[in-house]
Amino acid sequence: HRANRHWVASRAKQLHVLDLYSYHGGFGLLAAAKGAREVTLIDSSEAAIEVTQQTATQLGLSQCQFIHGSVFD
Repeated sequence: HRANRHWVASRAKQLHVLDLYSYHGGFGLLAAAKGAREVTLIDSSEAAIEVTQQTATQLGLSQCQFIHGSVFD
């Protein structure tokens, strides 16, 4: 997935990004780090969302929003 994450991130600058089934945020956090204006990460695993929030905080990625729940809701 490394090439796919970089492809998405290279096109995310100043855009709003939705990362569904985000798990630990590989796509969404990289997009935020590469200049996405806003990133919403959704995952059904509360533990995964908590880890992703901690990582975003450590990296100073304040444009991220985290949602624990089903992408169908």
